[in-house]
Amino acid sequence: MDIFSERLGFIGGLLIAAVAFLYSVSSYVPAVGYLTLLDKYVFASFLYIFFAGSLATGVAYWGDRNTLSNDSYVIVLLLAWLALHILMGVAGLFAIIRGVRIRRKFTNGIA
Repeated sequence: MDIFSERLGFIGGLLIAAVAFLYSVSSYVPAVGYLTLLDKYVFASFLYIFFAGSLATGVAYWGDRNTLSNDSYVIVLLLAWLALHILMGVAGLFAIIRGVRIRRKFTNGIA
């Protein structure tokens, strides 16, 4: 078994786990007309898994064809991976800050 099929098998397992998580928590989340923080987290997980699959496919495609030099495509994919991590971290931080502000506004309105 080559490393590409192992990577795609692992990413497929992650996708199955994300779908199972989505169905298991959907019964606990109330039906509202907007996306909850949990919905956003699950959708971000799907995006992350899709991006990981795209990177694995890109490594296999460019690695076999040598369309770029070996160092160039590794650096490009590493920068794309790093940008995704930074983007997900910043988005998570903003979601936490927004949730804290909403919670403070809600608790101050009641008290």
